[in-house]
Parts: sequence; structure tokens; C-alpha cells
Amino acid sequence: MVSGELLPDFQQGLRFDLTVDSAQDLPRDASRVDALVTVSSRRGGGGAAAGTPAQIIIMDCSSSMLRMGKLAHARRAVEAAIDMLADGTELAIVAGNHQARQVYPADGTLARVSARARTEAKVAVSNLAAAGGTAISTWLMLADRLFGQAPGAIRHAVLYTDGINETDSPRALRAVLRACADHFTCDVRGVGLDWDPAEVRRIAEALQGEAEAIVDVADLREDFTRLMQRAQGMVVARVCLRLTIDSRFRLESVRQIRPAENDVTGHQVPQDGGVVDIPLLGWGEEARDYLVTLEADAGRLPFEEIRAALIDVVADDLAATSCADPVAVTVTRQPYRQGRAPGSQPESVTQAMDLQRLRAAQDTGIAAWQRGDHQTALRELTEAVAIARRHGAAAHLARLRRLVIIDDYGNVRLQPSIDPADILITRTHTGNNRDVLRPAAADPASWPRQPAQAPAPPAPARPPAGEDLVRRTCPRGHVTIAPVVRFCEEDGCGYQFGDPGVVSLSPASPPA
Repeated sequence: MVSGELLPDFQQGLRFDLTVDSAQDLPRDASRVDALVTVSSRRGGGGAAAGTPAQIIIMDCSSSMLRMGKLAHARRAVEAAIDMLADGTELAIVAGNHQARQVYPADGTLARVSARARTEAKVAVSNLAAAGGTAISTWLMLADRLFGQAPGAIRHAVLYTDGINETDSPRALRAVLRACADHFTCDVRGVGLDWDPAEVRRIAEALQGEAEAIVDVADLREDFTRLMQRAQGMVVARVCLRLTIDSRFRLESVRQIRPAENDVTGHQVPQDGGVVDIPLLGWGEEARDYLVTLEADAGRLPFEEIRAALIDVVADDLAATSCADPVAVTVTRQPYRQGRAPGSQPESVTQAMDLQRLRAAQDTGIAAWQRGDHQTALRELTEAVAIARRHGAAAHLARLRRLVIIDDYGNVRLQPSIDPADILITRTHTGNNRDVLRPAAADPASWPRQPAQAPAPPAPARPPAGEDLVRRTCPRGHVTIAPVVRFCEEDGCGYQFGDPGVVSLSPASPPA
């Protein structure tokens, strides 16, 4: 989108599609159900209504921005961002130090973008000076008040800071983040080297945005341009992921996995009848993956198929109109204990869990390195490297290589010295999973052939006597024996059979 282009006609709004991937078999002593929910959207009628964009740019103008020409680079970045906004976008610019001040428009309203408005906004930005401390809670409070003038708009903010939130109290910031949650999306950038990555990530997660490190402030212009392009592609302001949960289960967590990492569990809004709504902000034509975890008291579950949850996407309107065809998370509790016949997790769920472990291992490794515990740092970062390689996460690997050396044989060792900038870049980024390869559909033709001389893998433990058994062999040669066989139970395989099994064996007969 270029300067002066009119807003596209998105009056059709968005229609949503849902898919759910989860293990169908729940072992006798298991109480946890994990499901990967993919929410994708496309233009079409009968869905969520379109909105118009509202954009607020929050500029750090504290005294530290005077160093190394940071303020001059930031001005140019914001001016480039203003040029990317389409005509008709609602706009405000906030300058923040130990207090917040609206610099455009000056009358406390939102301005509708036009050629004249762009010129006026850029003049206001060019006149900004740097002074004072940093109190981010005041910046966000002012943005929230301004967004309140645009109900129903697609409300997006971008905030950069180059320092610690020193003039603010942690309690004040937490309170403001709670007050602003689900009102608008905010992407957050740490500029330079003197800010707290945990704080930047905390703000972005609370406001369902992405966090990144911009170590060289000259890169801020390109980053802001990309952010504006993405924001202008949003069509719908807000929908809710609706979970209708069986009374025997409870919601443990909901985490966005792709395209960015974001724990949205704390955003849940309980409704009557076991319904929980998770507000999701700012949608364009895109797909997002969420890992939903349910917990239950295993002893309360019958040995039969159970609909643990029904998942839907509803519009944020008085009628909570459904925007998708709901899908169910169903499980069947098995009579076998976890150790005897474990249910197989789909590869997509395993990958989502691995990506969470990658982030945890990376953060633990960095923290260990910073306190001088290099043995723990190496162990944790080696695990992070292994997960990134397993899932083809090229961007993850590129950032990890700032911290470790990986030789041609896959061996990992710590870099002899680590630049503080590399720590910031690796710790801060939350948009880490755009590059991660989605698990391919189980296609036996794409699997490597089993060597002819390789011994057959051992058969799994037999279930209790007195039940008919089914023997299934997956394309890799793994054997699974159970009353019902839907998945190959060999570790790391999980091949899904097309039917639950057709060959019955007498319990007294040894497997063929």
C-alpha cells in the first residue's frame, strides 16, 4: 500500500475455518488433553464484520534518545510509517517520557489520514525533542483513551523504547496492562542496548503483539514500514475463540504458537454453561495456531468417547454470531495405563510443545550463561538447537548461532564471547515461528525405506487378557497390537491409520 491509496473495500468481512488435531485415545491414568487448533480466515459473507483501521504510534522521547542520534532515526522511521497509512485510517501520535503527550493531532482526537494529515503529522514528529525519564504506563493509558474514540475500529499501536521503565512502578505498569488488555494490539520494539527484554516481551504479550529487538536504530524505519503494511491488511477488529468445555474438564491454557508466541490464557472470559471466550484481536486473511490444553480428573471419565470441548469462532457483537463451522475435541478413555499403551500425540501437537520447550531451554540457557553457569547454559542451548533443527526452524537457528557454535557434525559449544546485543535479539523476539515448517501429512511414500537387514522393532506390550486384539503394521514396519489401533504407537512415529483396524486376533494367540 502506498501513500494516498484509499482503504480497500473489506465490507464482506471474514469467514473463519477451524481444524483441530489431537490424540483421540486417552490412556486410563492420563488427565491431560492437548489439541492444536488452527484458525484461518478468508473474505466472505456470514462472518465477522469488517472494520476501519485506527493506528497510534507511541514514540519514546526520553532523554536517552539523544544519544547516538536515536531520536533522528526514530523520527525518520515514524515519518515512513505515516506515509504507509491509507487514506481514511484514524491516526494519533503519542510522545512519551515520564509522562505522555499527544503530539498529533493536538486537539485530543484521532485524525483521519489524508495527504494534508500526513504532512501535518510529519511536521509534528520533526519538531519533537528528547527529555525526561520513562513511564510506559502513562503512554499506554493515553493510547487506550484515544482508541476509546474509535469503537469497532481495528486498533493497532506500535511502541518503541530505548531504556528501562525507570520512572514507572512495576505495579502501575501491570495495572495498565490489565486495563488495556483486549482493547488494542500493540507491537513493541526495544531500540539500542539499554532496555529490559523481559519487560518488552511482557508488554507485547499482554497486548497480543509481537516483540523484537532493534539493536541498530537505523533498522527501525524498515521495521516500522513492515509493521504498517501488516496492520493495513487487517480486516476485522476482534473475534473470540469460543470453547464450550465438558463439565468433567477444565481449561488449563491456550497458547498461540504461530505466527508468533503468545500465551492468551489470561485473556479468557468465562461465560455460562462451561463456555470460555478468548478475545483475539486484529485479523486479516491469515492462519494462526493455538495449543489448547484441558485437564480432567481421570477417575471421573468413563471408558467411552467424550467430547471434551467444542471450539468455535464468534464475532464480537451482541449476538456473538458464529463465524465458523464448530469442531470438537473428542477423546476416548482407554482401559490401559499410560505405561502400557500410551496414546500417540499427533506430530503437529508434538511440534507445538517442542517449540515451547525451545523457548524455555533458550531462556534458561541464557540466564545460566549470564550468571556464569556455563555447564547448564551449554546443556540448555544444545537442547534448543536440537529442537530447532528437528523442525526446520531456520530463524531460530540463526539466532541461536549468535550464542553457540555448531560444527559440521552437529556438536554444540558455547561461543567464546557473546555480545550483549545477541542476548537481546535472542531473548526478545516472539515472532519466532513464522518460518517453522508445519508437519507434513503422514505420507508413507515420503518416508525413508526401512533397511532390509534391520531387525523388526519389538511389538508393544499386550493389553489385559480377555479382549480381542488388532495387529497393525505401519509403512515403517512398526507393529502395534491393541483392541483398537488408530495410530502407530512406536516412539517418534505416530502414523495415523485410515481405520481403527480390521484384523482381530484371539487373546490366547501369539501375534503373527
